Amino acid sequence: MAAGKTSRRGNSPARSGSSTPSAPPSTETLLADEGRPVSARQEIALTSVEPHLTSNIESSSINSPGRGTSRRLFLIADQVDTPTSDDTPVLEPTEAEKLAAMQEEYGQIASSMVDEHGDSQHEAMLAESWGTMFKGLMVVGNIHLTSHRLLFHALLPPDAAFVHHYDSAEELEALGSSPSSSTHILHSGPVTWHRHKPLLSSQRVWLEMNADMITIYPSADDSGRVRPIKSFLLSSVDTIRPRDDTKASDIHLNFTLEGSHKSLFFTVDTPQSAAQWRRHIEAALFRIFRRRWRHKATSVAGKEPESSVDQWNTLRFCVPLHRLALIDEGDYHGFATLLSLKVDLDESQRLVSAGTFFAAADTASITDNLLNMHLRAKSDTDLTFNFNLAVITEQGSFIDKLRHGIQVAHLRHPKADVDANRLIFNIAGIDCLASEDDIEREVQEESRPSESLPARIARKAEKAHTAAAVFGLHEEEGIWLKRCYLDIVGVPVRGHLIVTPRFVCFWRKNTLSPDVKYRFDSTLVKGFEPVNCVQPGFSGLALKLHGQQDVVFEFWNVLGRDEAISQLKQFTTPETRPTSSSTTPQPSTPTHPADILVPSKKSLFETRVLPDDFLSHMPFIANEPWVSRSIALSPRTFTMLTIGSRGDVQPYIALGLRLKKDGHRVVIVTHQEFKEWVEGYGIEHRQAGGDPTALMKLSAEHKMLSPGFFKESVGYFRQWLDDLLVDAWEACKDADVLIESPSAMAGIHIAERLQIPYFRAFTMPWTRTSAYPQAFMVPAFEMGPGFNYSTYVLYDNIIWKATAGQINRWRKEHLGLPSTDMSEMSATKVPFLYNFSSAIVPKPLDWHDDITITGYWVLENSDSEWSPPEALTAFMDKAKADGKPLVYIGFGSIVVPKPNEITKSIIEAVEKADVRAIVAKGWSSRGGDPAKEGAAIEFPASCFGLEKVPHGWLFPKVQAALHHGGAGTVGASLRAGIPTCIRPFFGDQYFWANRVTKLGVGVRVGSLRSDDIAHALVKATTDRVMLEKAARIGEAIRKESGVDNALEAIQYNILRAGSDRTKMSWAK
Repeated sequence: MAAGKTSRRGNSPARSGSSTPSAPPSTETLLADEGRPVSARQEIALTSVEPHLTSNIESSSINSPGRGTSRRLFLIADQVDTPTSDDTPVLEPTEAEKLAAMQEEYGQIASSMVDEHGDSQHEAMLAESWGTMFKGLMVVGNIHLTSHRLLFHALLPPDAAFVHHYDSAEELEALGSSPSSSTHILHSGPVTWHRHKPLLSSQRVWLEMNADMITIYPSADDSGRVRPIKSFLLSSVDTIRPRDDTKASDIHLNFTLEGSHKSLFFTVDTPQSAAQWRRHIEAALFRIFRRRWRHKATSVAGKEPESSVDQWNTLRFCVPLHRLALIDEGDYHGFATLLSLKVDLDESQRLVSAGTFFAAADTASITDNLLNMHLRAKSDTDLTFNFNLAVITEQGSFIDKLRHGIQVAHLRHPKADVDANRLIFNIAGIDCLASEDDIEREVQEESRPSESLPARIARKAEKAHTAAAVFGLHEEEGIWLKRCYLDIVGVPVRGHLIVTPRFVCFWRKNTLSPDVKYRFDSTLVKGFEPVNCVQPGFSGLALKLHGQQDVVFEFWNVLGRDEAISQLKQFTTPETRPTSSSTTPQPSTPTHPADILVPSKKSLFETRVLPDDFLSHMPFIANEPWVSRSIALSPRTFTMLTIGSRGDVQPYIALGLRLKKDGHRVVIVTHQEFKEWVEGYGIEHRQAGGDPTALMKLSAEHKMLSPGFFKESVGYFRQWLDDLLVDAWEACKDADVLIESPSAMAGIHIAERLQIPYFRAFTMPWTRTSAYPQAFMVPAFEMGPGFNYSTYVLYDNIIWKATAGQINRWRKEHLGLPSTDMSEMSATKVPFLYNFSSAIVPKPLDWHDDITITGYWVLENSDSEWSPPEALTAFMDKAKADGKPLVYIGFGSIVVPKPNEITKSIIEAVEKADVRAIVAKGWSSRGGDPAKEGAAIEFPASCFGLEKVPHGWLFPKVQAALHHGGAGTVGASLRAGIPTCIRPFFGDQYFWANRVTKLGVGVRVGSLRSDDIAHALVKATTDRVMLEKAARIGEAIRKESGVDNALEAIQYNILRAGSDRTKMSWAK
């Protein structure tokens, strides 16, 4: 192939298993862009680098095709097929093989160049490195340096990688082409939404983003998430305003909706959170752009856009050294060196580089001109092309060789009788630096056909267009509207029923009051049927939803109702629902010689260690959208401090095992009774907290950590608290990071003494909020937001009052710290990890961004040595054969004073409810007096008794569960998707009993009388809505990855967790 020439079209698969050079085991590199204007055929401007280091990277313009704006150079990629597994052994290519591949792919360069003496020099390989390139787009790949050119090669994954998390290339290829819902939530959280109307003040709202849209909800709970306030399709995004260092927590998005310009301006609590939001938005925009570009590239080849193939792409970049200049070098977080480079374009490429974009482009954002597909001329032509590379600091010799290679190359010049060697950038075989005529011909935007419509249909089409803007719907998928009434608690409200393949909506537009808007995901719809109406003469339609009450619509006549049923059948059946990608990967056959220079897919999934300060501002990396799951902190000692029952310790074992996978040392500090269990998982155990049985007994009598608990503990168990504090300090002295359940009380002071990052983690709400009461101060009935918030303030003050004397004495005598108070501790600013599910406790709007609801930390196979007795499986089989509901009844580690009486009551209740029950006593018998209790009670045929049974094994096999409401047991039963009946005894159990009742997935049992138990069991096994709601919440919980989410939250908040909390503030 001639020097500087590339094929204009064609697919080019990467060679299987090539990994040249292999990725370094420790750190990865990133780079930044100077943001200087260049142009060519396309540009992807993605991702910001950390602002204070490269503040000039960001820009303000992202333009959709056809809006007449210019764009910068697009990093490009050839489509490749799906190679064989990276596990296939492949010999490392030699330097000679790599050099030969370069020359075959990009042409001979040495013979076309002469030095000042007129001599040509052979091309030789000088160096190679794993690094990062940034030119509007950040991408990780292989850098090769020869005596005559600099090359960069990288792989870009298919679209599916931007929607779901994958742990390996094999998993991505196996599942990436399977249908995936575009409603999958990519990022969400509470934000302050600023509206631009004089009478509308800023409002705290819940913001949610999926692959297609951003939606604003009034809250994160189910009632709020079916009533969206506003929705924006990401495809309508025009610009993302650059990051302002003075307002680093602000984010501005500009849209074009219905021909007019709109904006979304919101503020998050911290700059770290803003970086996360930007990264996720940019990833979604990049995915949209790639889909558009793939369709256009397919059109250029004369095929239908829908036939485009979503698969791995290869990015190719090759620049002659004599055209290259090293402008600047800079340190990046101490682990990488940034190289700012400039390419002098040749005359043919200078014509293409003649373009312009907004004045703000000199501070180019990662999303600058992301969707722009056109050029326009400018008077002042820029003849250079600027980009940045980064290599890890350990590869300093590469930089020295590059610097020297450029100097030597500038002493050479092309021969007079040969074409000048050019910068090469290509995608799918199409040269990005092609001539203007080629550009205009190849990427002409597809025109939208218009059709003549009768006036009535035109009006309906206009309504559909408006509805699409209001609810964030895709018009091209089809929108059907029908006037009707919505029955809201017996009061009909007139509006429009709107049906699409993704959503069923209702909208009533009001002038003076807020619009009435509902939006239900089509996956919630399980059926529909005619019903009677509130209004005489009307025809009703009941929309049946999984886990919710029926929604009733009323139509003027039977024909309208039947038409609605027909449309619902057409749009909401699974076969008609669209997936996130309508294409499936297909193999292609052509190969490129330089494929041996491309990194392997497997290398992109390797875990990499990065500095703490970088993790807090992790940008979007285009070929590693899963980067949050493939990075790690440098190895250190994580110490976890907790007291309580087995359910309090088990989550820490799960988190500890995940941390050990990243090479960390893990220590769990808790009761001695759990030593053997903890160490059985290879985790170090240290003692603190005394006897958990005595603690449970004290908790049951006084309500754990209640004022009465501390009055008793200070009076009679003062030694217990003193021992807890002393033991905790001795056990945590060598910690690098401390994660503590706040009930242990010592950790916040130990972290202050050691000056280490400190996190709190708990199984129940502990952070002040108006949404829920303090878990240990739950009232008999709901008292409202003001009361809820006051319970946290009151509780914190009472507990500190009861313990301050002992704690401050311990601080002075053992930690060498002065006395403290609540304001000095600033406990409300400690990053918090809640290991329960947001499906059960949605995140309140008044919780800040450093508070993360991670999902449950599930310890799989926690009783791996346990096997079910044959008698148990026989009992379960017989219950199924008899058609009787099977339930679980057990009270975990609760100490019950009269266990035999409770057992009798349970047996009577089981008989009354006509169910079959598996009864597990656990520690319940510890509280009984054998002399008074008498002989153990024999269970009848309707019950099967045993000491313990693993919840993870049993709960998926029963229809309902009745237990004490411990946080771990609640999580296990709801994760199994079964109704949960709770008889609370103390502490947070009352909170969980109220939550399952409010959610409609269980009931709170008022007492252990047989009638109360029987009523609860009947409802839990027969109530359709409760059964469906429980099943749906179980499905949502099982999709969560609690320990991975916790690890991600630790990484993003590690700097904040080790900072001075008294100097922290929240953005407003």
